[in-house]
Amino acid sequence: MAKKKKKEQRHSKWQWILLVIVIPTLFAIILASIVLSYIGVDVNSQAREIAGNIPVVNQYVETEEDAEEAAYEERIVELEQENQTLENEVNRLLNEQNAYEDEIASLENDIEALEDQLVSEEEDALEAEERIEGAVETLSEMSTNRAAEIIQGMDTGEAVSYLREMEPGTRADILDQLESDVASTLISALAQ
Repeated sequence: MAKKKKKEQRHSKWQWILLVIVIPTLFAIILASIVLSYIGVDVNSQAREIAGNIPVVNQYVETEEDAEEAAYEERIVELEQENQTLENEVNRLLNEQNAYEDEIASLENDIEALEDQLVSEEEDALEAEERIEGAVETLSEMSTNRAAEIIQGMDTGEAVSYLREMEPGTRADILDQLESDVASTLISALAQ
C-alpha cells in the first residue's frame, strides 16, 4: 500500500506540474502572442530570434538570415542558369554571324570573279568588233567582184556580221555581184 501511495504521489506530482505550471504557462504565452500581434509586434520574428540564440534549439529554427541566405542562393542559381542560357544564345548568334560573314565573303568572291569575266568578255567583244571593222574596211576597199567572192566562201553567220557593218551602198554592190540564191539567203539573214 505504501508503494501505491508513492506511485500516486508521483503521478499526482506530475499531474500537478502539468496542470499548475505547464498548461498555464502555455496559455499565458499564447495569450501574450495574440495581444502583442494585435498591437503590432512581429511575434514570429521575435520568437525565431530568441530561439536562434538558444544553443540547442538554434539548430532546428530557421532565422530570417537563414531564409534570406537560402533565397539569395536560390536567386544565384537562377541567375547562373539564365547567364548560361544567354551565353549559349550569344555563342549561337556568333556562329550564325560567322556563317553569314563566310557567305558574304564567298558572294564577294563570286562577284569579283563575275566582274573579271565581264571585263574579259567586254575586251573579247571589243577585239572581235575591231577585227570585224578591220575586215569590213578591207572588204569595202576591195573591188566588189573580189569582195563578193570572199563573202560567198564564208559561212552565212560570218558573212552577215561583215555585211551589217558595211555602208548600205557598198553592201548593195557586193550583194549585186553574188549569185541570187546566196544573196537572198544573206538578205533574209540581214533582215532578222
